[in-house]
Amino acid sequence: MSGSAFFKPPTPETDPAFGDPALSDPALNDPALDDPALGDPAADAAPVRLRDGLHFRSQPSAGRPAYVCHDTQRGKYYHFGVAELEIARLLDGRRSIEQLAAELQQLGVIWTAEDIAIFLSSLVKNGLAEVVREDGETGGVSPEGPPPTPMLPRMLAGLVSQRIPLFAADRAAVRLTAWLHRLFSPLGVVLWSLLVLSGLWQAARHRGEWQGELHQLFSPHAWPLLVGIWLIAKVIHESGHAVAARRQGVRVGNAGVILFMFAPLAYVDVTDAWRLPRRWARMQIALAGVYFELAIAAIAVWVWMLSSDLTLRYVAAQVAVLTGPATLLVNANPLLRLDGYYVLADFLGIPNLRMHGRRMFSGKCQAWLLGREPQPSLLHGWQRTTAFWHAVLSVLFQVIWMSSMVWGILFWAGAIGLVIGAAAVLLWVVLPLQRWIAGLRELPEWPQYRRRLRVVSGGIVMLLVLLACLPSPLGRRIPVVVRYQDEQVARAASDGFVVDVPVRSGDRVRVGEVLVEMDDPSLRARLASLDLDIQATRVRHRKLQNQGEQAMATAQAEQLASLRRQRAEVQRQVDALTVRATRGGRVITPRLQTLRGTYLHQGDEVVRVAEERDKELLAAIDGGDLQGYRQAVESGRSLTARLRGGMTLEVIPSPPAPRASLSVPHPALAASSGGPLALAAPLETERGGERTLVSPHTEAVSPLSPEAAATLRTGQQGMLIIGDTRSLVQRIYQRLWASVRR
Repeated sequence: MSGSAFFKPPTPETDPAFGDPALSDPALNDPALDDPALGDPAADAAPVRLRDGLHFRSQPSAGRPAYVCHDTQRGKYYHFGVAELEIARLLDGRRSIEQLAAELQQLGVIWTAEDIAIFLSSLVKNGLAEVVREDGETGGVSPEGPPPTPMLPRMLAGLVSQRIPLFAADRAAVRLTAWLHRLFSPLGVVLWSLLVLSGLWQAARHRGEWQGELHQLFSPHAWPLLVGIWLIAKVIHESGHAVAARRQGVRVGNAGVILFMFAPLAYVDVTDAWRLPRRWARMQIALAGVYFELAIAAIAVWVWMLSSDLTLRYVAAQVAVLTGPATLLVNANPLLRLDGYYVLADFLGIPNLRMHGRRMFSGKCQAWLLGREPQPSLLHGWQRTTAFWHAVLSVLFQVIWMSSMVWGILFWAGAIGLVIGAAAVLLWVVLPLQRWIAGLRELPEWPQYRRRLRVVSGGIVMLLVLLACLPSPLGRRIPVVVRYQDEQVARAASDGFVVDVPVRSGDRVRVGEVLVEMDDPSLRARLASLDLDIQATRVRHRKLQNQGEQAMATAQAEQLASLRRQRAEVQRQVDALTVRATRGGRVITPRLQTLRGTYLHQGDEVVRVAEERDKELLAAIDGGDLQGYRQAVESGRSLTARLRGGMTLEVIPSPPAPRASLSVPHPALAASSGGPLALAAPLETERGGERTLVSPHTEAVSPLSPEAAATLRTGQQGMLIIGDTRSLVQRIYQRLWASVRR
């Protein structure tokens, strides 16, 4: 096919609107556009008529003539080239494909009958044209939309992604635009640039402190905060699109939420931006969400720098990361079909850049795999090269991106994650592969293709057998957590009020120094009462001895000894009300002064004392990994520990404890705190006791060097990597089973 191309731009149903992170559903893609495994569509083709309700207007693209078709009945937009528009004008329901080809040749457009048939099939499948049967009736896709998707793809798509429209956003967008439209003025852009550049400068200037904050990000206890910040950031992001669209006079459609693998994502429909003739205006709308978020990130950096409150600094760091690097990686990434992709497509002047590039990429792959001659590209020169390499990079990135998401949902969401992960694999891999093979079966070259596919399938089976038999190249992962070495955790020996706190958080203390003083009036009254009882008993004992009543005196002596033992125990409890340091170090309990005047129960934590340079790595070893860990200890070689926050260090492993235990070795490792260790159901735990692990784990404690300890924080989780003798298939099965048990 030569000449310009038939373009299918984003629509609310088939492609996300600007800023809409709903990844398109491969099961709903139009095979006439994306599947080159087609037979001869020109054979026995009936005449086609252009549907009513379509409005065309000129909108040049990259200096070439182009047209936008507005489907007024369905609110969709399509790009047409000059040749496609000429064909559309000839579709009166009477001309055959041969007649269309002949008339196009007279107009100087050289299209084959097969090219025309493929194009007409695309028109019909997209609801822009109708097939006229011999009885004069029309058929094809109704104006209400394409035929319903089969039930299985619909069910799978519903498991993976759900779009929930919440409200018509145009009225709210008008109000927001009245307040915020000046942000897009030249002065607003200059101020935004200064703000963002100053934020980058401050982050670079304090990069040492900033790296310390990054190590504390994504703490398991902060997931509710993280989700809240994410939702607010995305609402601001979509508000940016809405304001920019209304500023350009574009009507804003629905706003709502998309649950993609149960991750909540906001969206706003600004599809009418395709009506704008200037591509720079469309690019401004596409970038508006990132524009708003980067401003929030810069403000958060300034708050982090100027604030002295640790909690506020932590929240500001979370906001800065989620609205800065995270939005650049996702929304501004041109390899994902989100904001960055639409900006790149408009900048290059290649509508449907993804479709063209992937057609060429698919053709190259099938030429290598099946020996098929790829279809000629509809692009030329540098545009063809750019679209092809964009397809190569986007396919590689999305394979990694989507595989990571499926992998994460499989192992983090238990049985539900297994169902969603399986649905994603069926939707994105199995069903498209099935449709592709079904298309190949309709071709006369199918016997040749079948032989090639059998060879490839045999190679894949052999690879799977090798993966199932050979040892995994990946290491075993043992959960670890950083904790203080020989940390003093002082608890209340009895109930009482805190009357004095002589030290403050961060103070250095010596052995025996008073940390907290408590008082229990009832305990002191009990001590005074025992003193009186002891004195009275001593008097009676002496009197009986003087009277010669030896038996009675002996009984009083025994009672006196009992009272003295009681007094010693009560005195011990009174002395324990004064909490002293049992080791030297720093007071690490935050906001210790707030304890003054509070009432503590027996066993409540009062204060912690430790040394920042004295830390150790606690490992929780599953029974299946214990033998491999012992072999690593015997080898005497160091092991790599990878901790959250991007930290990596080498550790000399210490021998494991002699016995395994069901007790949680550290709160940060429990699944209830976002850790990797599964907990038994509450009903399986003894009444009143703490929850236990599903399976016993053996502890091993490895010391850390002072240099490594200074860069780590206690509670920081990670994985210790040891050698693995299992196959890759065994690893995956065991991980899946462990995930389901969680």
